[in-house]
Amino acid sequence: AVHSSPSYHLQSTYGSITVASLLPLLKLLTDCCCCGFGPYSDSHAKSFYKALQCFLIDFWPAKECETSPNAQAVQELYNLPVSPGQSKCFHLLGDGGGRVCMVHVVLGTSLVNNPQIAKGGVLPLLRSKFARKQDIFYINFGTRQML
Repeated sequence: AVHSSPSYHLQSTYGSITVASLLPLLKLLTDCCCCGFGPYSDSHAKSFYKALQCFLIDFWPAKECETSPNAQAVQELYNLPVSPGQSKCFHLLGDGGGRVCMVHVVLGTSLVNNPQIAKGGVLPLLRSKFARKQDIFYINFGTRQML
C-alpha cells in the first residue's frame, strides 16, 4: 500500500530505524496475537492507549468498540474479582483488519489460574473468545490486592 499522508512518512522513519527494517520481526509475529503487559496505574494505561491511537491516527477510523460484539463474552471479561474489568478497542484499516485493544484487570492474580474467572483467567479468556492473530492487546493490571 502507498501512503501519502505526512504523518505516515514522519512515522515511517525514526533515526536509522525504518518500518522496512522491522519487517523480519513482523513476519515472525504473523501467526500470533501480540500482547503487551504493564503494571501501571489506570491513567498511565489510558494515556498509553491514547498515544497508540495518536501514533496510528492514519490507520484507524476514529471509532472505538468493545472487545467483542458478543455481549456475553464481554460480560465474562468484565466479571472479575474486586472490581469489574474494562476494555476497549479500535480497528485498524486495511487488509489485515486487526484491532488494538486495552484490557484493564485490577489484580494480576486474575490473569491466569484463577477459578473465579471464566476459562480460568483473563489471558485464557482473551485467547479463546477475543484475540485473533492480527490483534494487539495491551493488558494493564494491578500489582497489589486492594484492601
